[in-house]
Amino acid sequence: MNHVKGKVKVLTEYEINKSTMAIIPEYTVDLAVVSKIYETDDNFYVLMKPIEIIERSCAYFGSSYKGRREGTKQMISITHKPPIAISAMNQIFFFPTSSSLKIECSWISYNHVSNFKGGKYNRSIVQFFNGVEIPLEISRGSFENQLYRTAHLRAIYEDRLNPENIQQKTYKLIPDKEITSYLKGEMIHEK
Repeated sequence: MNHVKGKVKVLTEYEINKSTMAIIPEYTVDLAVVSKIYETDDNFYVLMKPIEIIERSCAYFGSSYKGRREGTKQMISITHKPPIAISAMNQIFFFPTSSSLKIECSWISYNHVSNFKGGKYNRSIVQFFNGVEIPLEISRGSFENQLYRTAHLRAIYEDRLNPENIQQKTYKLIPDKEITSYLKGEMIHEK
């Protein structure tokens, strides 16, 4: 961690970006919940709860957290611990390690996970592409499930955002004078 003897780097607010790997809740000495942020080349603390950072980041990229949750529900039918597309255009997808209502919920970036394994006491250890490993309060099976759910969500977004997959609309040209009868459901004979 970048720090000067006896000091740590602390931010008052934060938005997720492409280098954000994980948001982990931690308690201060007075039992306030803050977030430890792991980025690809740095880590620091933010004086916000993890869910507040998720909500702020969704808003930063033009949606609400509630809207992103609803989008996940519509796309992959997941309502419990849903992965979130913080920004599908920027390939930023995060998933929670537990219910987002729980203080101990961490958020992990799908794109940075290189590997994971089970740890002691039903925990998991996630390894990121930059070599950093973080122990998490989630079983190996649950972590794997969250990873697959996020991959599914990401694949659907990629498919829908791919211009080659946009369906062409087929139009029928109807003379202006016949549009009223067409709209009323009357048969129009093509000449």
